[in-house]
Amino acid sequence: MRLISDVVHEKCKNTATIQCGNINLCAGLPAGIEGSLHAVRKIWPHSAGWTHDDGVEVLHNIDEEDHPELAGTSTAANDTGIDPGVSEDDELDRYEPNTGFGAGLYDAANAFGSMNRYLMLWEVAHRWNKASRFAFNRYRHHGLVFVRDNPGKPAIVLHLKEGVSQGCVFSMDLYAVGLLPLAEGMRAEIPEALQPWFADDSGSAGRANDNARCLKYLCVHGPQYGYFPEPEKSWYVCKLRDEEVAKAAFAALGLTIQMTRGKRYLGGFLGSETTKHLWLNEMVEGWTQTVEILAKIAVKFPQTVYAGFTFCLQNKWQYVQRVTSDTGAFFAPLEAAIRKHLAPAFMGIDPGDVDGDFRQVLTHGVKMGGMALRNPVDTASYVHEASKETTSHLISSLIEPGVRFSVGRHKSVATEARGNYKSERLQRELAYLGTRGEGKPATKRRDKRNSRAGLWLSVIPSRINGTWLSANEWRDNVRLRYNLQPLDMPQLCDGCQAPMSVEHALSCKCGGLVHIRHDDVADEWRHLCGTATTFGRVSREP
Repeated sequence: MRLISDVVHEKCKNTATIQCGNINLCAGLPAGIEGSLHAVRKIWPHSAGWTHDDGVEVLHNIDEEDHPELAGTSTAANDTGIDPGVSEDDELDRYEPNTGFGAGLYDAANAFGSMNRYLMLWEVAHRWNKASRFAFNRYRHHGLVFVRDNPGKPAIVLHLKEGVSQGCVFSMDLYAVGLLPLAEGMRAEIPEALQPWFADDSGSAGRANDNARCLKYLCVHGPQYGYFPEPEKSWYVCKLRDEEVAKAAFAALGLTIQMTRGKRYLGGFLGSETTKHLWLNEMVEGWTQTVEILAKIAVKFPQTVYAGFTFCLQNKWQYVQRVTSDTGAFFAPLEAAIRKHLAPAFMGIDPGDVDGDFRQVLTHGVKMGGMALRNPVDTASYVHEASKETTSHLISSLIEPGVRFSVGRHKSVATEARGNYKSERLQRELAYLGTRGEGKPATKRRDKRNSRAGLWLSVIPSRINGTWLSANEWRDNVRLRYNLQPLDMPQLCDGCQAPMSVEHALSCKCGGLVHIRHDDVADEWRHLCGTATTFGRVSREP
């Protein structure tokens, strides 16, 4: 079922993206989740991390004894001058004092599991007709879940009468399309508030009266679609000076919501500088510990750890850097862990051998002689600006009434912005290699060779596909890449008893290395030919 769903979804998903547009950003829109965060920060630059506020800022559930680094950082009553934590891009700033201005982050109970299935199928039939037949056949009957809590006894059968199934390939798009009437109605009734939606994570940014109306609208109209907001579990991010006005605005509509100076939202953060520092420090500390653990595993499984780090782990903090401004300095402990633990573990060298020049080369992409071990301190500003450029059309359509959103326009802008960012990065790396090779012909030749011979680093290890290398094979190749002698190199050649070196091992006709390399190629070719025909028709010449 998952395979069939994936094939059908691949052919139909573009229509869902077009239908949802900039209303619900979870239907496959590239960088949609990033655009919603940038849009909030665009109309409320203070949310990037304000430092000026009236009175002493109260941090919920924070003890200065547990966080001594925050001692004395409470904001003073004097609010004169320029706030260093406010985003510099304040051209479209909508903040108004004494209006309870802030951002509401609304929580819903069991959103995906409680959605009105019949209304969802109705919306899909009229808005996403291309996938409607498959969706109808998939959800026309109650789902069955078998729970076996005691061996030997019959399983408990649970009937799923509402919502979309967890793990269903269509679930995100079906949920987005099914909630379009609710999101469109709220946007039409309260146009004054910015309303970013991502799946069941609804929110609003603006004056407190408008935000309270948004939450009230969800409470009144949401249940018919299976969307049940929980105001008591929702959060409202605002300045201390605006909290009383915000409380009064929500109370006037019979709503109780939690107030805070800062909160995580869609993987990013909205709030004061103090709460932002706490959140970032906690995130970086967790990633630092992860890198230190991976460094220990890399001793035996360097290729696996390298693939997990480059393809997965470092993309997590780069996402945070894309959607959160001014984060570079917080990643210094993480960079120290990469430099002192992970990079040496990959190559079997001492931490002191990774000097500034070598570390910079390792940050380069594979096609520029590096290993793509990015420096998180340096990448923060670049990826953040690239993200804002990528989502510029989406941001404009969300906050400027005269701009009509176009999926095609958004994709073209995103593609161009990503291309520009990549070109700038490659130019910086190329310029560094040029400077590094001045007056050093051997270094220049080696960097040029490494830039053309690093494809094996970009492959995910797989025994089935034959791309898995042993720890010694992978580490020796990395060491040779950077002019380091392989570990455990024998003193003498086993074929001619001459002093062993890398050059001698690659050229000696008496040693076993040349024969081993020849046999590996011959065996691989034999296997491929046998796979294409039959193994009985392929034989190995003696």
